[in-house]
Amino acid sequence: MCVQWLLRCVLFLVSLPFLQSKDVTMVIGEVGGAVTIPCTSDLCEDHLVFMYVQRPGSNGNNPRFINGYHTNKRLYPKEYTNRTHVDPRQRTMKLWSILPSDEGLYECHIQYQTKKKQENIQLNVTANYSIPIVTVACDNVSCLVTCSSDSGYPRRDIEWSPNPPLNQSHWRVVNSSDVTDPVSKLFSVFSSISVNCSSGPRLNLSCAVGGALSQEHTVCWPQTGSPDVYVTSAVVAGAVALLCFLLAGLFVFKERKAQTARVDQVLTDLTLVPVPSPNSHHPASLSWIPHSTAPLDSPSGPAYPVPTPLSLHTWFPTTRPSFTWPALHLPPVC
Repeated sequence: MCVQWLLRCVLFLVSLPFLQSKDVTMVIGEVGGAVTIPCTSDLCEDHLVFMYVQRPGSNGNNPRFINGYHTNKRLYPKEYTNRTHVDPRQRTMKLWSILPSDEGLYECHIQYQTKKKQENIQLNVTANYSIPIVTVACDNVSCLVTCSSDSGYPRRDIEWSPNPPLNQSHWRVVNSSDVTDPVSKLFSVFSSISVNCSSGPRLNLSCAVGGALSQEHTVCWPQTGSPDVYVTSAVVAGAVALLCFLLAGLFVFKERKAQTARVDQVLTDLTLVPVPSPNSHHPASLSWIPHSTAPLDSPSGPAYPVPTPLSLHTWFPTTRPSFTWPALHLPPVC
């Protein structure tokens, strides 16, 4: 009889942790956010006397009071005064401005007029990691790739994703570490890998931590060229194109200037004089003659046609020459 009783006690003690873990309610809160801790799902019970929310000590003793409600007295929480609020009707406690230190087990002790009740709530705290930053340093044989991310919780490992997939013998983890901020308790994680570039073509690499994924970075460029060579070639080609454009513009400018000088020289060497017309009684026709000819009233050299505005515009479209017209002495018309 005693043996059976002892066996039952042993089985009960062994199964006790599993019974407690089965009754634990899991809630998740994000750092800096808010979460509602439900103390019970049974809202039909009336005559609530008090409801306390506390956190057990490390060894099960010295629990730490968080907040609560009592029908006959007012409660004054110390540490969580400005971060918690208890709703006795809904049997809940709201916690905001969540910190990593808030993670852990919470106990709700509820007293009704006829019975007591205890609920256990496990609060898990998370914080999103920043988008990982990847740096690449390569030589002719291998590439050292580093991935870093910060402001995350809890600590997570960095995962590498090569594309196309590589055999583990072609790359290896060189360093993996983390740092905890002493104030915020958030984690910064780092990881470096070495990739063997002598066994295959170029490779695209990305890293991820806690759901945050980096951009793909190309490593192990073919030996015929590298990103630096391509960039240098593009810069040189652009510089050559710009130089050719400037030289072409300078040539056009000088050519137009020479054409303008030739037009001015032609106008300088010619003089506008009146020439009588055999078919008209009005000798008002004008012609251009060289300066080396005889007097203006009896030109012996060949007459040059008067330049028209169209011809001048063809020589130099942006300017017009100025003319000084000589005094004309016209005989009276009969």
